[in-house]
Formats: sequence, structure tokens, C-alpha cells
Amino acid sequence: MKPLEGKGLPYGKGDPRAVLRRIEGPMQAVEAMLKDILSTDDPFLKPVLDHLARGGGKRLRPALFLLSVEACQGDPYEFVSVAAALECVHMASLVHDDVIDEADRRRGLPTVHRLWGTKAGVLAGDYLFARAFSILAREGGPRVVERMAQVISDLASGELQQQNSLYRLDQSEEEYFQRIHQKTASFLGECCRIAGIVTGQGEETQDALYRFGQRVGMGFQVIDDILDLVGDSQTLGKPAASDLAAGILTLPVIYGLQDAELGPRLREYLQDPPWGRARVEEARHLLLASDAIGYTYRRAREFTEEGREALASLPPGEARDTLEDLARILLLRSL
Repeated sequence: MKPLEGKGLPYGKGDPRAVLRRIEGPMQAVEAMLKDILSTDDPFLKPVLDHLARGGGKRLRPALFLLSVEACQGDPYEFVSVAAALECVHMASLVHDDVIDEADRRRGLPTVHRLWGTKAGVLAGDYLFARAFSILAREGGPRVVERMAQVISDLASGELQQQNSLYRLDQSEEEYFQRIHQKTASFLGECCRIAGIVTGQGEETQDALYRFGQRVGMGFQVIDDILDLVGDSQTLGKPAASDLAAGILTLPVIYGLQDAELGPRLREYLQDPPWGRARVEEARHLLLASDAIGYTYRRAREFTEEGREALASLPPGEARDTLEDLARILLLRSL
């Protein structure tokens, strides 16, 4: 598959491959800290946490946080424990998501609840939340805990919204954007804001960092929704259009349903849920042959550009440029 082309986006001054190299050392320290967090002598928890440690992940949240610390002229090594705690919150939320979604696999491995049962999945997530918030309270202080409590609230609200909107063909773009704000973008925004908090920045800088992370997070999720449709089972690790098959309507689908010509044709396949695989594939092919993917990509680019503009109030330099490069990578990534 060809990469999703950015068509000359006017930002990202540095070499995108250098983004993660810039924080390679601190990210290695984050991995060591995560290993410590996931270590236990408890005979019941140990196999579960060992399994989670093998799952890996993008580590996007700690990377955004550490790059934002640098942009605030702070030392990333000083805040490795906070970065690890942010990733720990993400891991906990994924364990709970898998229970809610009854998912069989995560990152190529069986999910916790499939191996040890639903109770173990819920309690493992709770344990990770507790470990993370203990670190955040000690290393970040009350303001950081307050912001992460808002993230947890948003995650729960977004998940409830998603469950209540399954298979609903009358969803608006506004509903979709609110949902992905709560499920994804809010967390990324707070990772950046927290960098401003721990480095002692003023409210204006904290707000700018939040807007950067939140808008980039919106674009990130919109691109994910494109990849779910244009990918294949080998590259995705799951069947293409898995969200649609589960009744989750993403932006390309909502756009298609609202299109005067495409909408009626899509509705022929998306009546009487749950939708079988054959109908999902027919709907997917209709979307791929339309402007739904192009429109969705343009919206992702708009969000990313808004995030880039938010960085204008930060001191110019390599650290700020690196954040812009990361935004570009997230927009242009492909399978």
C-alpha cells in the first residue's frame, strides 16, 4: 500500500526519522520504569502483568509528553516516571476496553480477559490505574492528578457514547468528533499540558500545549479510521473495516451516509444490524470508490494544522520543530 500522501504540508522542518531519536535515551528509561511498574511478586498478578509487558505499543503518550517537556526547556530525564505513569494509564484503559468490547486479541496477543477471565481483566486495569496515580501524585502533584482524573472521566464518557451509538445511521459529524475527543484526543492533549505543568509554565503555555496535543490527537484518530478501511488483515492484524463490522460508525462512513448519491446505496447494506461480513465488505468498497477517504484525510490535515498553529506561542527552536515533525509523522503514517 502506498503511504497517505501529505501533498506538501508546510511544516515539519526537521528529518521525521530524527523525532524519536531525539528522546531515545529518556524513552529507554521509560521502558525500564514500565518494567518496574509491571513487576510484582504477587502470584496471581505476576502472569497477567508479565503478559501485558510483552504487548509493547507505540508509546505515543510518553513521547508527546517528553517532547513537550523539551519544548518547555525542561530535562526529559527528570520526568521519566511521569511519562511511564501516563503510558500505564493508557495500558489500563486498553485492558478495560478489551473487556467492554469482548476483544480476543490486542497487539497480536490474546487479551487478558480471554486468558484469565473478565474479573482478572477488570482488576488488572484497576491495579495499573492505582500504580499510575500513585506515581503521578508523588511526582506531578495535585494539578497533574486533577488533569488525569479528567482524562479518565472523558474515556468513560466517550466509551458510553460509543456503546449507545452502535449501528446508528443518523449520527452527525459533531457526535463523532465529540466521541473521538473523549476517547483519544483529550488524553493526548493532557499529556502535553502536563509537560507544561511539571516544568512550571504559565496557563497560556499550558493551554497552547493542550491544544496542540488535542488537535493532533483528533487528526491521529481520524487517520486511524481511514487505515481501518484501507488496510488489510495482514497489515492491520484484524479484518479490514472491523469498526464498521462492530457497528462503530467512523467519519468516512458518516460522510458517505450523508452524501446524496452514496448514502442510499450504503443504507442498502447497513440495514438490520448486526451486519454480516459480506455486507460490510460491500459498504467498504463503496466508500473506497467515493471521496469519503479523501474528505476524511482533509479533515485530519485540518486538525493537524490547527495543532501546529498552537505551538506558535512556544519558544522557537529544535524542540518545537520536533513536535511539528511528530505531528507530520502521525498524519502521514501508513501501513
